[in-house]
Amino acid sequence: MSTDIPRTSDVVPLPSVLDATTAHALKETLLEALSLRADVVIDGAGVERVGTPGVQVLVAAGRSLVAGPHRLVLAKPSRALCEAFADLGLAAELKLWSDA
Repeated sequence: MSTDIPRTSDVVPLPSVLDATTAHALKETLLEALSLRADVVIDGAGVERVGTPGVQVLVAAGRSLVAGPHRLVLAKPSRALCEAFADLGLAAELKLWSDA
């Protein structure tokens, strides 16, 4: 199973399983996106399973953009992604980034 996170144009699609196995690849992809000095748009529609490491990477990316002119946008967060953020007490942060 490949853990690479492909980036399509200006959108970073999340994998169906966002856990410790895919968190490192997601971190690398988001670091690249953050280096472009633009809004980071993440497509969360296809996420079916979420682990804490995946959420941690997303939170770190979102928080790193707080002080700057750009922002993180979490487009179409799946139910699993929303539930994972809620379970970790991060529903308010998800709401800040989410277009849902």
